[in-house]
Amino acid sequence: MNVTHALAPGLVAVLGALCACGGGSTDPQAVKALTITGGNLQIGCPLGPLPESLEVTVTGSDGQPLAGAPVKWQVTGGSASLSNATRATDAAGRSRVQLTLGLALSPIAVLATAGNLPAASFSATSKVVPFGLGRTTSDTLSASSCTFLGGGSFDAYALTLQGSETFTVSMASDSFDTELQVVDEQFSLGGAYNLDSVPGKGVTNSFLKMIAAPGAYGIAAFAQTLGGAGPYTLTTAAVPVYADSCLNDTWVTRGIVTQQELKTTDCVDTTGPYYFDSFQMVLVSGQTVTITETSTAFDAELFLHSTSGAVLFDNNSGGGTNARLSYTNTSSGAEQLAILPSSATIGATGAYTLTIDPPMASLGASIRGLKSTLSGGPLTRR
Repeated sequence: MNVTHALAPGLVAVLGALCACGGGSTDPQAVKALTITGGNLQIGCPLGPLPESLEVTVTGSDGQPLAGAPVKWQVTGGSASLSNATRATDAAGRSRVQLTLGLALSPIAVLATAGNLPAASFSATSKVVPFGLGRTTSDTLSASSCTFLGGGSFDAYALTLQGSETFTVSMASDSFDTELQVVDEQFSLGGAYNLDSVPGKGVTNSFLKMIAAPGAYGIAAFAQTLGGAGPYTLTTAAVPVYADSCLNDTWVTRGIVTQQELKTTDCVDTTGPYYFDSFQMVLVSGQTVTITETSTAFDAELFLHSTSGAVLFDNNSGGGTNARLSYTNTSSGAEQLAILPSSATIGATGAYTLTIDPPMASLGASIRGLKSTLSGGPLTRR
């Protein structure tokens, strides 16, 4: 009995490669050439896979397609992920992987390697429009826009901050009910807010404030209602940002320091009254945040509410009459936080400094279509 007849063809190929029977360049199992045969130079949408798989073909020293040859795949530039780190060639000598784009603020670079051959280099770009502060653009949300995994069209804009910035983002349309989302390059910040805050523009417009550390950010412009489409205008403005409206529309990132003020026109806990501000942020799973409130005008007291149900508060852990607390997202998904700086003294107002540590870091995690918001509730006091 010929034993090799009982083995699967792929195993025979692998054993042949290990044995290197015949030796030298005459061995059909020796990897001789690695060629790109599909998927290069594509344009795709952030948060989604490219239309076509990335594909290379491996041939042996006999010039024929080589099956069972391991091909290693690696993202070497930009924000993206691969379906496989290693993918063996099929009977036609092809190795295919799927590339899913992240925020993709820069061109994506992918390398495929097999044996000691020179790497095959792929590149891809994303449908992300470069944007800046102090700009206005008009566009149309349509079927040619990108699509969220759960459905609904969106347009993506890239915003790069060289230093800490405070700014506003607004979106206006007479055709559909607009909504905005802001994310960092690893999607560890997500903020969506829909509000009639653009004077004279009606109830279909969105507006949010940002206090952001240096880095790359994306703005997603989309419709609050599935299927919404039509012309819209997107505007950013580099202006001082204060949490003075009690509308939960002020978003912050880690790595910021901001000067704020408690006023009688702020949010109010009527049990005092105690005045407080409200800042929103998102932590992905495993992230930790430390928040400090310092003031020479009043005895600082700090509160934190999370979508997981956690309620934290602190009075004097920041030294003297200053407040500090830390929180870690131990859940498996993203959490939205409401950070509520206040005072331990009834009726107190005045200036304070809010610091959020540590600086943002790349965690390689993503939030897809995050649109949850915290409902405003009373502060929980001792």
